[in-house]
Amino acid sequence: MAEPKYIDRNINKYADIHICPLPNPNRMFPGYCNGPLVRDIFVMQFCTEGKGILTSDGIDFEIGPGMCFVEFPNTVICEKTDEFDPWAKLRVNMYGSD
Repeated sequence: MAEPKYIDRNINKYADIHICPLPNPNRMFPGYCNGPLVRDIFVMQFCTEGKGILTSDGIDFEIGPGMCFVEFPNTVICEKTDEFDPWAKLRVNMYGSD
């Protein structure tokens, strides 16, 4: 696996939650891979259609419609959409230390 990149997305230091508007219909490109990377925030994502693989700390999880997952800070993750049925998902970024 490639070296993870560390992302500090402190978009608004005063907001605890940031809802990310993704392009409509929120479907990612077939085979698109995001990672490996490490975030400094919690990210909750909900798969509305399609499928993909989430790799978290080296463990693969198959994600499909109706499934939700949370990415924890300081965890190496990689997201990859399916080649033939790429996922569409909604995402909420959660900031803060409490």
